[in-house]
Amino acid sequence: MKRIAYSLLLIFLLSCGSKSELKGNRINVFFRDSLTIPHEYYLLFVRDSALVVAPGFYDAPGKPITIANSKINHVLHSGDGKVKAMFLGGIIGCTTAAATVGIIGIHNRGNTEGGLGIGVTAAVAAAPALVLGMIIGYNLAADEDKYNLEKEGDRYELGGYAKYPDTEPLELQKIK
Repeated sequence: MKRIAYSLLLIFLLSCGSKSELKGNRINVFFRDSLTIPHEYYLLFVRDSALVVAPGFYDAPGKPITIANSKINHVLHSGDGKVKAMFLGGIIGCTTAAATVGIIGIHNRGNTEGGLGIGVTAAVAAAPALVLGMIIGYNLAADEDKYNLEKEGDRYELGGYAKYPDTEPLELQKIK
């Protein structure tokens, strides 16, 4: 039983890596009146009437540009909202599996003849519960990182992910 507990603890600790800054200010912009896929940019600053962005990861390096809010349908930020939801769903799934294994273990406490054993039962119960919990958590957070720039609260929250969240630098103020 200790091995199972140590194994689950090890899996949990390995999944708790450091926060990646790779997607920190990357956004996907969905344009109005467009049937194309969203375009990826690096968010530099959020103005009341426009976004100041740099070309995305897959684009050729270039100068920052502004995109008027009137041209944007909505913006997606691929931050850690879904990762947190998946983590929470995984914890709920593991807790459900642990409770199930505990009930099975109490019920079969004196039974030592044959059977799968508590370790295999734990693995069989924990794996699908963990995956199912992560899927449920991911889907519940589907709209958590979607921002409508017509709303001041969404602009303010999206601005927190920008490279310059508080004040616009002078070199960006020159961009119209």
